[in-house]
Amino acid sequence: MQTEFLTTLNRLRARLRLRDGWLLAQRTLWLPALAALLWVFGGRVWPLDYPRAWLLAPFGLWLLVVLAWSVFRPLPAMRVARRVDAELGLKERLSTSLALAQGENASDSFQHLRHAVFAPALVERLHGDALAAARGIRPRQDFPLAWLRRPLQVALAVSLMAGLLLWAPNPMDAVIAERRAVEQAAREQAERVEELRAEAEQSTELTPEEREALMRQLEELARQLRENGGDREQALADLAKAEEALRQRVQPDAAARAAALASLAARLQQMTNSQRDPQDLTGASEDLEQLADALAQMTPEQQQALARELSQMAARAGQAGESALAQALAEMAQAAEAGDQQSAQEAANRAAQAVRRAEHQQADQRALQRALAQLQGSRAALAQAGQQMAQGPGQQPGQNPGQGQGQPGQGQGQGTQGGTGAGSNANQLPPNQGGAVTIKPPTGSKPVQAGSDLAQQVYVPQERNASGQNEVFIPGQETGQGTVQEQQTENPLPGAPNPALVSYRQVLQQYQDAANQALEQSYIPSTLREYVKAYFLGLGE
Repeated sequence: MQTEFLTTLNRLRARLRLRDGWLLAQRTLWLPALAALLWVFGGRVWPLDYPRAWLLAPFGLWLLVVLAWSVFRPLPAMRVARRVDAELGLKERLSTSLALAQGENASDSFQHLRHAVFAPALVERLHGDALAAARGIRPRQDFPLAWLRRPLQVALAVSLMAGLLLWAPNPMDAVIAERRAVEQAAREQAERVEELRAEAEQSTELTPEEREALMRQLEELARQLRENGGDREQALADLAKAEEALRQRVQPDAAARAAALASLAARLQQMTNSQRDPQDLTGASEDLEQLADALAQMTPEQQQALARELSQMAARAGQAGESALAQALAEMAQAAEAGDQQSAQEAANRAAQAVRRAEHQQADQRALQRALAQLQGSRAALAQAGQQMAQGPGQQPGQNPGQGQGQPGQGQGQGTQGGTGAGSNANQLPPNQGGAVTIKPPTGSKPVQAGSDLAQQVYVPQERNASGQNEVFIPGQETGQGTVQEQQTENPLPGAPNPALVSYRQVLQQYQDAANQALEQSYIPSTLREYVKAYFLGLGE
C-alpha cells in the first residue's frame, strides 16, 4: 500500500515541477526580451558589431535557467503532499498518511508513543483513505498548465520593440562597415608588409645589419596590422611609428647624392669612352683606376685638363656630402696636375673604395626608400578605407565637402616678376588643372670671364621667358625664423679653378632621370609631382 502511495506522490511531483517551470517561464519571459532590447538599443548608440543571431542568446540562457530550476530544485515528498492537500482541499490526508508512514521507521520510543496515541486499526484506515484520495487525483485536470496573460503581453511588447529597432535603419551600420573595411585593409597591408619583409630577406643589396633591423621592424608592423580590429587611428599610429623609425635611417640628401654620383659616373664614362652603363658606379671606380694608369701617357696639357675635371668632380662630390670621395678626387687632381702617377693611383684606389662604399650606402637608402614608400602607401590606403561610406552622393574619396572642381584647360597660375625670399604654404599651392604652366628659369649675376659664353654656364641658363604665358606663383610669408647651418671640416676641399663651363642642357637629362627616380621611390602627392615634371619641361624648352 505504501509503495503505491509513494509512486502516486512521485507522479504528482513531476506534474508540479512541470507546472512550476511553465509558470516561471511565462513570468520571466520579459527578462530575455528586455536584454535583447537593451542590446539592440546599445547597438544604435555604440558601434557594436555582432550577428543578429546573437540576439537569441538571452533567450537560450533564460531557457536553460528555467529548465535547471524546474528539474533540479529540491521538492521532497512531504512538500508535494502538503501542496496537493492544500490545492485540492484534501484536509491533510496525504501529508498525515505520509507522516505516519515515515514514523514507522523511527526509534522504539517514537513507535511506543505512536501506538499509545493512534490505534493500529485507525492508522490502517488513515493509510487506506489517503491512498483512495491519491488514486482519485487526475494530474492533468487537477494541475493544468495555465496561461498568464499579463506577463505574456509585457514580454510580447518588449520583443516587438526589440524587433522594430533591429530592422529599422541603424546609424551605426556605416561605422561598423567602415571598421570592417579598415580591418580588411589592415590585413591586406599586413600581407604587403610581409611581402616587403620577404623581399628584404632575399635582398643582396642591404648590409646584414640593415637587413636584420628592417626585417625585425617590418615583422612587428605586420603583426600589429593583422591584430588590428578595425581601429583606424591605431593602425595609422602604428604605420606612422614605423615610418618615423625608417625615416630616421634615411639620409635627407640621398637623392642629391645619387644624382651627383650618377653625374660623376656618366662623366667618367665619357672621359674613358667605356661601353658600360653611365649609371654604373662599379664601372666608375674602374674608370678612375684606368685614368690613373693612363696618366703617364698624357701630355702636360692633358694632365692639366684631367686635373681640372677631377677638381670639378671633387667639388660636386663635396657639395653632395661625399666628403671621402671628394677628398680622394682632390688628391688625385693634385697628383694629376703634378704628373705623379703613383700618387694618382693611390688616390684613385681610395676614390674607388669611396665609390663602392657610396654604392652600398645608396643600395641601403634605396631599400629604405622602397620600404618607406610602401608604408606611406599603406597609410594612404588605410586612411581611405571605408571613407566612401561616410561621404555624400557624388563626393570623391579624399575630397572635402564643398570643394569645387576645376574646369580643364584653365590656367590659374599667377604671374610674378623677380625673386623673393618668401616661403611656401602647402595649403595654398595652386592646383594643376591642365593650364599652360611656364617655369621662369633662374638667372644669376656671376661675372663672366673673357671668351665665356653665357649660354654655356650651368648656373646662368638663357632667359627665354618672352611669351606672356602664366607662371607658377607660390605664396608665402617672410618670417625671418629660418636657420642656417654651417659645417667646417678639418681638410677643406679645393674649389674649381675656373667656372663650370658645362651647358645645363648636357646634364639636364641626368638630373631629370634622378628626379624621376626619386619620384618613383618616394611617396609624393600627385599635384607636386606635376610641378616637378613641369619644372624640367620648362628647362627643356
